[in-house]
Formats: sequence, structure tokens, C-alpha cells
Amino acid sequence: HIDDVNGRVKLPKIGWMRYRKSRPLAFKCADGSVKSGTVRQIHIKKDCGHWFVVFTTEFDIEMPDPKALDVGIDLGVVHAVATSDGQFFDLNTGRIKELEKEIARYQRKVALNRSSRQKLGKAGRAEAFDKTKPSRKRRRLLEKLQKLHRRVRNIRRDFQMKTAHTLAQEYGCVYVEDLKTRNMTKSQYKAGGYVVAVPAAYTSCECPSCTCTDKRNRPRQAQFRCIGCGYENNADIVGAINVRRKGRTGPSAHNKKRIAREVSSGAVEPFARNSGANSENQPLGVA
Repeated sequence: HIDDVNGRVKLPKIGWMRYRKSRPLAFKCADGSVKSGTVRQIHIKKDCGHWFVVFTTEFDIEMPDPKALDVGIDLGVVHAVATSDGQFFDLNTGRIKELEKEIARYQRKVALNRSSRQKLGKAGRAEAFDKTKPSRKRRRLLEKLQKLHRRVRNIRRDFQMKTAHTLAQEYGCVYVEDLKTRNMTKSQYKAGGYVVAVPAAYTSCECPSCTCTDKRNRPRQAQFRCIGCGYENNADIVGAINVRRKGRTGPSAHNKKRIAREVSSGAVEPFARNSGANSENQPLGVA
């Protein structure tokens, strides 16, 4: 039972509960039209002291043709994501480092709180330390730690969503290295066609001009200089170019064994089963 107009949902044994609707229960197609869906499941979850309701909605839409352009991407250290066309997508590591310093400071406070409580317990001046029954001060410290970790998690998720959305608007096929980068791969559901994983071997030290493969081609982390032909470029861009070349010369992107996931082209939100309305704050540029 959903009262979409007034933003209410009826939960078993609880009754009607109000929620802040951050996304409509509708799907915006690539042509700009809006289609309503059918709610299949409702999930209630708690995160850092806040409650969220998630509606899993099924939509019936047509699959548009994927775009013709393709691109290879490389996940690097200097730049988070580099494309074979020379674009860079950088994560806000400065802000993350600031939050990590705060996290380390509160972790030291939590450890000091435990050791102090244990000393008082041994001296008989307080009850023995029990992590299942934290004190009010310890609960506040743990809550602060949870909020800081959530802020770091949101920064990373925001970057993943924005980068995937940008690539989806320009390319119909994205070639990625076959690495264990699950978070970035999951965000690629926004791609306007196909996501193809290619072998990652020698993509960082092979020259895209003369195919000379040598570790000395990469004297520094961000620099590539071929010892054979003298070709120079950014190391991340070289890796992305090699990934695209392997994707083009390898198994076809239309081979089902190589397809990661097929999705709607140009749509901001994923097709078929999707959380149509979610009271949780959505990443910027997605909702």
C-alpha cells in the first residue's frame, strides 16, 4: 500500500509511515518520456541512525540501439580513470584524506576509551568492560565513526556514478581491464550498450605505436616512453589505448560470454528492475 501523492507507505504491524520522496516511481526513457512501473518489493534499512525505504520497481521499456562509439578505460594511481580519448576522471582524494585523518583520530579515542574502562574495571572503580553494553560516551564515538565512514563511502559512490553516467552518454561500448574492481564495474550498468572485460596483461608497458613490450617503457608512474620508437604519452592513456585495442581485436562485443551487462542507452536510471523511489540521498547527477 503506497500513497505516492502524500509520500506514505503502509508497513506490516506498523501502519502508515511518511517518507521523503527523493525519486519518483517512474522511469525516464532516453527520448524523454516517462513510464510508470509496478512495485515488486519494499525494503527498509537503517544506516548511521537514519531509516530508509527502497521501492524495487519493474518497468516495461524498449531497448534502444547502442551508440556507435567505443572507448577503453584504464584505472590508474595518478588518475582514477583515464580513457583512450585522453580524458581524465579524478577522485577527490584530498577530501577523503581529510576524512581519514578524522577517522584515525576517533579510532584512537575509541581504543583509549576501552583501555581506560578496562583499567577502571580492574581497579574496582567501574564495571568490567563489555562491548555489548557500551557507555554513552563510547556510543557517541562509534556513531561519529559511522558517519565519517559513510561520508567517504558517498564520495566514492558519487564519483563512480558520475563517471559511469558520462561514459554512458558518449559511448556504446566500454572496454575495461579484467580486474577485481567490482565497485566500478557495478556502476557501469549505465553504459549505453555493452561493457567488455579484456585481459589486463602488459597493457601498462606495451607501446601502442610499435607494440614494444618492456618494463623500461614506464620509467615513472605517470610517464610512458618507448625504448624502441621513442613514443611518449601519459601512462594511463597508453593503458586505455591498449585496452581498447585488445577489446577491438578480441572476441566481439556482441559475444554474450564477454558482455558484462546490457542496459538502456542514454537513460539516467537503470532499466527493468530498479529502485524507482528511494528516501536515501542519491549521488549528484544521477537522480
